[in-house]
Amino acid sequence: MIKKVISIALLFMSTMVFVSGCGAVTDKSTSGDYVVKVNGVDVYKSEFMIYLNEAKINFESIGGVDIWETDFEGTTAEEVAKNSAIKAIELVKVSNQKADELGITLDDSEKETANKEAEIEYKSLGDYASKNDITLEDVEKVMQDKMLYTKVYQNVTSDFEISDADFNAYYDSVKDELMDYYTEYMLRSIYVTGYTKALEVVEKYNNGTSFDQLFDEYEEQEGIANEPEMSYKGDLENYFGLEFDVQVGNISSILEGDDGYYIIKVEDVKSASEDEVIENAREVYTSNKKEQLFNDEYTKWSEYIKVEKNEEVFNSIQVR
Repeated sequence: MIKKVISIALLFMSTMVFVSGCGAVTDKSTSGDYVVKVNGVDVYKSEFMIYLNEAKINFESIGGVDIWETDFEGTTAEEVAKNSAIKAIELVKVSNQKADELGITLDDSEKETANKEAEIEYKSLGDYASKNDITLEDVEKVMQDKMLYTKVYQNVTSDFEISDADFNAYYDSVKDELMDYYTEYMLRSIYVTGYTKALEVVEKYNNGTSFDQLFDEYEEQEGIANEPEMSYKGDLENYFGLEFDVQVGNISSILEGDDGYYIIKVEDVKSASEDEVIENAREVYTSNKKEQLFNDEYTKWSEYIKVEKNEEVFNSIQVR
């Protein structure tokens, strides 16, 4: 199964952060290891490391593990990731402070939902949690903050309605690209981690070995069934970074993903339904406009943000 692509915007502003907390909260105020203060609110290292882990995951989803060797205009990838975590913290903390002004709170049911999500996230952290002194209470706190941020976002954008005239003008300008993007490919794939094995797959297929037999022999992802799955042309092109134009019944050349190699067999190709394309375009257009509206409001709120970074602690933190 081909992995989904994460938007590059997540490199710089990840709002999908763990949040929440009920029950007794460990007092870390005497430890002196705060990383950053946002309008006087301390964020200690254990909480910061949760945000940083999200940034790390997002970076590696986009650029693979080699991204940490990348230089961003004179700044290391690690430094960019750490600053991205701080930006995410600012967004959440300032929005949470705004929630007080707007009278927005979490009810008991929402807190319970956040806590259940926190349990799942905490387990997924595994050794990372123990290594960085992250407790379940830390994750609960972050999950609740995230949920409260979401409620503020919804409050700010709830009355927004798109202009049909504006949307129609937008759609007309991108219709051809979207119809091409949403072309549906039914495909099967074989994934291997080594290029030599990928060459073997292609060679054996060209010499008459069936795709089914090659799947059974070479597929390296556990639990993946040899069944057709649908992918949009645009998603395939975004993931592999090249034009995808494989004909029905044929296999692709060796395609490099972020962590291995794919050989894809196309079973069927179906032109996009314009009704579906319009629906998808309207969703994206509305989401983008709401995000723009919220960002405009957030810019006003953040005009007087006071952010204090504990340089000694911040500089000692490593992403990997």
